[in-house]
Amino acid sequence: MSRSRPANPLWKRLQRRWRAWRGYDQVKTHEVDWVWEGGVRYKRVTFQSRAEADAVAAALNAMAPIQRFPSLVRAEGSAIWVDYLEKDRFSAIESSALGSFFVELYGHQAATQTLEPATALLAAMVNDLSALEQASLLSTAQCQAIDQLAHKLAPAMVSTGFDYVDAVEKNFLVSDGRLMGIDVEALLGDQWLGMGLAKAEYRGLLDVESVVQSLGDPFAQQYPLVRLAFLVSYFQQKLEQGKPGHIRVSALLDLI
Repeated sequence: MSRSRPANPLWKRLQRRWRAWRGYDQVKTHEVDWVWEGGVRYKRVTFQSRAEADAVAAALNAMAPIQRFPSLVRAEGSAIWVDYLEKDRFSAIESSALGSFFVELYGHQAATQTLEPATALLAAMVNDLSALEQASLLSTAQCQAIDQLAHKLAPAMVSTGFDYVDAVEKNFLVSDGRLMGIDVEALLGDQWLGMGLAKAEYRGLLDVESVVQSLGDPFAQQYPLVRLAFLVSYFQQKLEQGKPGHIRVSALLDLI
């Protein structure tokens, strides 16, 4: 016999419903529950489709060797079950540990990452910049300067693979002395590698220089472009979600 309860507090669930009612774009449409089965606690994530669940399950299996995420217990239709991780008491998210997390995440994929023409990323940036201009967040001149910088920074090819795209402090914890990414829904495939690192940098969680140096080329060649692309896409996303308070335009303008 099993029992369960929602992992997110009531105010968070009500906030999502309110945003949906207001018509804002919802990035997180899944439901998260704590489930006790046979006296053991698990995390169950239920997605809107089986395809989403299968994608996260595949990502967890692919990244299992680095032991930086909860282990996949099982997949059931549109839901996945993962181990529940106990947080070490008095632990803190240290910059050096976070750097090691990303070095292992990207380094593990060095032999399996896929290379894509940078033109695909540049084209996506044009669409996002257009949305920021229409929202009057950026001027036409600023958009043009950002686009020109992107073309200047772009290598011929950009690597894609699995990335931890929602790299904010609450989505990490230290368990058994090891920094872990616990928001398994944010481990996604077919990402421009470096998007997660760029978010961590934007949130001021770490100095990326040591990470970039440790990984070397080709990551070092593509990261400046990926960081630029992250900021543009992130700001556009926050506008759609009705969260303008998350946008710090200076982080983008300081690069041009």
